[in-house]
Amino acid sequence: MKKNLIIICLLCSAINGTAQNNLSTKDSISTFYNSIVSVMKSNYLYKDNVNWAQTESALQERLLKYENFKNSLEEITFLFDNVGADHCSVYLG
Repeated sequence: MKKNLIIICLLCSAINGTAQNNLSTKDSISTFYNSIVSVMKSNYLYKDNVNWAQTESALQERLLKYENFKNSLEEITFLFDNVGADHCSVYLG
């Protein structure tokens, strides 16, 4: 029984590791910006004054041109300017 449990755990780890390696740069960019927008939609002080559908649509359209994650970080400025979040910042580290 213990041997079977170890084999199942190793198999799950291998599958999970493979799935994570299959994420494309576009997936990473999308995940990152979706999480920022999600946090802002629920916690941003002036969230009720923002047209989120229009903002998200414009952001997704602009993100299509990026082939790497680092360059896509330029769009944080667009997002913050578009919603009037002049007091917000993102720290990478």
